[in-house]
Amino acid sequence: MKNRQSPGDTPPEEFRKQLHELADWIADFRENIESLRVAPNEKPGAVRAQLPAQPPEKGEPFEKILNDVDRLIVPGMVHWSHPMFLGYFGWTTTAPGILGEIITAPLNVNAMTWRTCPAATELETVVIDWLRQWLGLPDEFGGVVYDTASVGIMHALAVAREQAAPSTRKLGLTNRDLPRFSIYTSDQAHSAAEKSAIALGIGEENVRRVPSDNEFRMEISTLRRMIAQDRQEAFQPLPSLPPWARLRAQASIRFLRSRRFVGKKRCGCTSTAPTAARLP
Repeated sequence: MKNRQSPGDTPPEEFRKQLHELADWIADFRENIESLRVAPNEKPGAVRAQLPAQPPEKGEPFEKILNDVDRLIVPGMVHWSHPMFLGYFGWTTTAPGILGEIITAPLNVNAMTWRTCPAATELETVVIDWLRQWLGLPDEFGGVVYDTASVGIMHALAVAREQAAPSTRKLGLTNRDLPRFSIYTSDQAHSAAEKSAIALGIGEENVRRVPSDNEFRMEISTLRRMIAQDRQEAFQPLPSLPPWARLRAQASIRFLRSRRFVGKKRCGCTSTAPTAARLP
């Protein structure tokens, strides 16, 4: 039993050797990343042109694969972990995070329900509560760990849709004599709002981009006019999504004002940011 392995898998001792080689490669890459270009300067197709057009008949040695990574992949990447990378949003690659990824790969966790992995479910519950305590949030706050903010936004909008049109999860949106729904978000916010509207059956055209001022704050007066106009045209407003990627103290104040406003209008103001409840 000790020497058995899955068909096509790597022998245990060889796998152990490869793990050590990969650990050294990762450490060297992180140590020397400053010497790399932040982004390639090649035209589209440059990497593909260097790859075989036909699949290999046999597996290649691990050393050759690592050499190909150094020769083809690393030069063709935008290095989000580079200290000079300032685009999109802050990079999150850390040594503890990499170690965590290495551990999760062999464990192959599937945490769809408690029964599929009790340890993962209960660990997540505890860590979420640690985050709540660190942020000083009330005891009733809870949640789950999402893989991206986009998924968090979609779930928040799904809750808003369910509140505006109960039983949508069971009955859907068609043939129910429902109004057209509208979503409001800043012109600085992520495209996840449109993507969520498409996935949830609300429609991309029903996402309203609210102008922001020169400090990237959503213009509440404009939001008010847009909601009023949509109501006149028989739309049902759903949440306002603040641009949390640009959060500042004044934006927090504007967020509170927008919550008071949309609350009076019986539409929601949703945030996927855990700091939303701890505004100055």
